Amino acid sequence: MALINCPECNARISDKAIACPHCGAPVEQTKHELTEATDAIDAAQKLQLRKRKSTIAAWLLMGTFAAVMYVFGAPGVSPPTTDDASTATNRKTVETTSPADNAAKNEAALAKKKSTDAAIALEKEKRAQRELANAQKKAANEERVKELVWIEKGKDTVRTVLKDSQSAQFANVYFYRGKDGWPLICGKVNSKNGFGGYSGYQRFISGGTPQLTYLEEQVSDFHKLWNRLCRG
Repeated sequence: MALINCPECNARISDKAIACPHCGAPVEQTKHELTEATDAIDAAQKLQLRKRKSTIAAWLLMGTFAAVMYVFGAPGVSPPTTDDASTATNRKTVETTSPADNAAKNEAALAKKKSTDAAIALEKEKRAQRELANAQKKAANEERVKELVWIEKGKDTVRTVLKDSQSAQFANVYFYRGKDGWPLICGKVNSKNGFGGYSGYQRFISGGTPQLTYLEEQVSDFHKLWNRLCRG
């Protein structure tokens, strides 16, 4: 037997008692009411739990559906692309930019363009100067090659007017263009005479042919010819 509290007077009584011996309140009816109340509370709690589970399931389903729609897109609607997002961001940036900011950006862009154009123009000028220098160097090299060819040709021509061409020794030979622009070879040559001995260096002028080749020992007033043709 267990003791319980009377629902009316709160006195301790047996749970087997039909009524409270102190106040006469019926105990069985109260126990029945308590049982019904407890059952009603349990039923309400179970119903609330089922509703909560249903709500959670619905939210999960909606979240899954939204994720699928975002990834694959709705029928007839293309999913947002990176370009669309960039366009929207740029549009928002433009809308929130003040006129003063736009003017500053335009001025900075213009200054940058001018700087770039100036750098490009400077580089073009430098490239043109390099090309000109290379062309001049190439022309000078070609001219020097021609001069060397003329010098060898002049030496060969001088040998033809010597008594002993095989013994010719040259010194201070150079290429020169006279006042009339004719290419000339000027220098000194030493060769053996008819007795087999070297006669000493003498100046010569050669225009590339025997008829235009002059030896100092063969021409009177050679110094005048030399000064006019070989010394300008």
